[in-house]
Amino acid sequence: MQTNRRSPLSLAPWALAACLLWCPLAAGAAQFAPSALFLSKATVVEGDTVLIHAVVQNNASDKFPGNLVIRDGEEQVGSVPVTLAANEVRAVSVSWTPGPGSHKITAQLLDQGGTAVQSESETFAVAAKPKPKPISAVSSSSNAAAAVESSADIQAK
Repeated sequence: MQTNRRSPLSLAPWALAACLLWCPLAAGAAQFAPSALFLSKATVVEGDTVLIHAVVQNNASDKFPGNLVIRDGEEQVGSVPVTLAANEVRAVSVSWTPGPGSHKITAQLLDQGGTAVQSESETFAVAAKPKPKPISAVSSSSNAAAAVESSADIQAK
């Protein structure tokens, strides 16, 4: 009876393909969690100071040392050193006082060498600060000041 046995070399392409798919995940295991970027307030108005939260995770068996850099368009909002233990998930925050309009916030995880490991973006709308209403001139006679009379007669008594 003949057995259908494969040589170890015939499995090599499958093993290589599996390694190519899995190894990048293991090598760059620090990443952003799903829906990783959010603000500390649901509604933000111009002049409000809010926190930009980024949820980062390390799926590797080794610790990840690096930095989290937050940008509003091309302008850097802040940078925070991040060290994640193996399999750790943590929220990292940066304070931000935005102007009105649409803001594309980008968070980048950088390794110790400054190489971007992963990037995540989200767009947030910031409402304009309401303008104060102008004070209108008083035109009603009921609000007008009464004429002032002399108190000389009362003081003479």
